[in-house]
Amino acid sequence: MPRDPARRDATARSSLAADNRSATSARIPKGIANRLLVRSMLYAQGPASRIELGKRSGLPLSTLTTVGSALLRQGVVREAGEAKPSGRGRGRRRSLLEIDRAGLGALSMSYARGTITATICDILGTIRWTKSWPLAGRAGAQAERALVESALTALADSPIPRTRLLGIGVADPGLIDRRTGRSIRAVEPTGFENVPVVSILAEATRMPVFIERADGLEALGEAMFGAGIGARGVLFVSAVANGIGGGLVQSGEVVAGRDGAAGEIGHVHVGGDLLCGCGLHGCFEAHASPRRLLERYRAAGGGRVSDLGGLAREAAAGDVHARSCHHDGAEIIARVLGGAINLLNPDCVVLGGQFADAGPQLIGRLQVHLERYALPEMVRGLSLRSATLGDRAVAAG
Repeated sequence: MPRDPARRDATARSSLAADNRSATSARIPKGIANRLLVRSMLYAQGPASRIELGKRSGLPLSTLTTVGSALLRQGVVREAGEAKPSGRGRGRRRSLLEIDRAGLGALSMSYARGTITATICDILGTIRWTKSWPLAGRAGAQAERALVESALTALADSPIPRTRLLGIGVADPGLIDRRTGRSIRAVEPTGFENVPVVSILAEATRMPVFIERADGLEALGEAMFGAGIGARGVLFVSAVANGIGGGLVQSGEVVAGRDGAAGEIGHVHVGGDLLCGCGLHGCFEAHASPRRLLERYRAAGGGRVSDLGGLAREAAAGDVHARSCHHDGAEIIARVLGGAINLLNPDCVVLGGQFADAGPQLIGRLQVHLERYALPEMVRGLSLRSATLGDRAVAAG
C-alpha cells in the first residue's frame, strides 16, 4: 500500500471502482467477490464483527481481516464500536463493522412525463442532487444518446465522488427484462422497444447498471423510506393521468416475477369492453385511471377539476356528480385490491400518485368496499396508507 496519503486515497478509490464494475461481471476475481459478499451482508444484516461475518459466510478470519481492512480503506465501511463479549463477559472485545451509508450513493435515471431525470441519492434515501432534461421530440437512438449524456453529466456534477457511487439504477416506465437488461416496451420515449439500456449505460459509464420498473422502484422507496416503513409486505398501487401501476415489496426486496415485469396491476381485467392503451379490453386502467374518471365526471355535467384530489374535494363538498364518480371509482379500485390482498396477504397497501392525492376520502370508501372483495381475515390488521414521498420515491428506491 502506498505511504503517501494522496496516493493511498487514489489507490483505495481505484479499488472501490474496480469492485463496483465487477459486480455485474460474469466472472468475478476471488478477492473482489469476498468484498462484495461482506458488503452485501453488512448492508442487509447490519453491523457485525469479523468473527460473526466468518460464521455467516464461511470465510476464514484471516480472509475477513484482509477484506475488512480493504473496505475500511475504500470508505465503504466504518468501525461501529465494539460487540459485548459472549458468555460471562470474558475475552477480547470485538470491533464491529458497518456500512458507511451517508458516504455512499447511487445514480437514479428515469424517463417519463416528457423528461429525463437524473438523481444522486445516498443510501439513506436522501436526495443529494437532481436535474431534468426535456425528452420531447427525441425517439429511438436520439433518446438513447440523451440518456447517456444525462448520466455522464450527473456523474460529473455529483456531490458524492464517482468512486463512492455503487451503481446506476434505471427506472423504466413500461415492461422490462431484468435478465437481459432491456426495456421491452416503454410508455415513452417513442420507439423505445427492446432497447439494451443496461449495456448502453454500462459501456458509457463503466459502472454497474440495473433496470427496474419505475413502479417497482417507487414501491421500494415508499416501503423503505416512506409510508411503508415498518411493514414486511407492501402492496403499492399508483395512478398517473392515464395509467395505473403497482409493485410489491417483500422484506425489503421488489417482487419482480420471471422477467422483472411483475406488478402490472393496471391491466387486471375488471369486465366490460373498454379499450385500454395496452391494446386489451376491460383493464382496470381503462375503467379507473384519473383521465377516465374525470371524463365521466365532466360527461355527467360536473365542473372543471384537473385531478382526483379535486374530484374528492368536490365529492366531500356535496357535488352529486363528483360523489357518484368518486364512489364508483373506489368500488372498482377495491375490487382489484381485494383480489390482490387475497392473493398476496400484504401488511399494508400504499396508494400513490393521484390515488394519494384523493387522500382520506378515497381510503374511507375503500375500507367500506373491501369488505365485499377481500376475506375478513385478510383485511383484519391491514393498513391502508397514502404515499408520502411523491416524486422522490423512485430515486429513493
